[in-house]
Amino acid sequence: MKKLIAFGDANVDLVVEIPHSTPARSNAPPPDAALMGGGTVANTAAGTARLGVPTRFVGKVGLDGYGRFLREGFEADGIDTSFMIEDPAHFTIMVLAFIDAAGEKHNVAFPREGGAHHQIRVEEIDPAVWQDAIWFYTSGMSIGEDPCRSTTLEMMRRAGEKGLTVSFDLNLRLEYFGWRPHVRESVLEAMALSHVVFASVEDELQPLTGRISAAGCVDALEHLYPSGPSYARPNQQIIIARQGGRPAQVFNRGSCFESPCFQVNVVDALGAGDAFNAGYIAA
Repeated sequence: MKKLIAFGDANVDLVVEIPHSTPARSNAPPPDAALMGGGTVANTAAGTARLGVPTRFVGKVGLDGYGRFLREGFEADGIDTSFMIEDPAHFTIMVLAFIDAAGEKHNVAFPREGGAHHQIRVEEIDPAVWQDAIWFYTSGMSIGEDPCRSTTLEMMRRAGEKGLTVSFDLNLRLEYFGWRPHVRESVLEAMALSHVVFASVEDELQPLTGRISAAGCVDALEHLYPSGPSYARPNQQIIIARQGGRPAQVFNRGSCFESPCFQVNVVDALGAGDAFNAGYIAA
């Protein structure tokens, strides 16, 4: 069967639910906590696999207990882990995910740098990874630092050359990292290498372009994308502009329409964008 390549980050999430109010008693029970698989690309991979899409995860974790935990979780979801690399010299990162009473997430990565997911190199990836693949998905979490940044961009180029649909979620996380050196240029290059782009208007497109409306942001990309035969223009792409609880706007090769939201009670917004992407890819 034709496969999705999910290339990028995988980490463990320690999810802590913060109660509505903190009891004054010193013997009050601690908040609920759970250890689970996480990572922007890993979350989307889990979603596509559960939706019936044959999914292959490609990335690096540490040769440690957390790395084994992630591999077992992927395999339980039916994800192909044949191309998942375990690195004895680097660790699997942990994200502390605090969920407030409104279901909103507050993440803290620990430690922020030096994790195994940023250490993957092109020469470590078996060329057989492309076998039977028709879709390539990655995210901005993979272009924060080298060698992963250059590896990600090269994998995107190769995917496009091989005729795969290439998709990219910005995942800037500016609230945690700010504009690290070269990230803005790398994000724009990754966007221009893609057929499908996923982005948050408020958190990503606005700070990237300096515009306010989704349409204005997309228009501004025309002057920000790099030029060259391997790069697309915005009016040649599908750009999905997510707007939180408001309808997402889809810019499809020059036309635009809105996709209404499902009316639900929010329990936990952790990984909501990743799940959105999985649903789009599976559809």
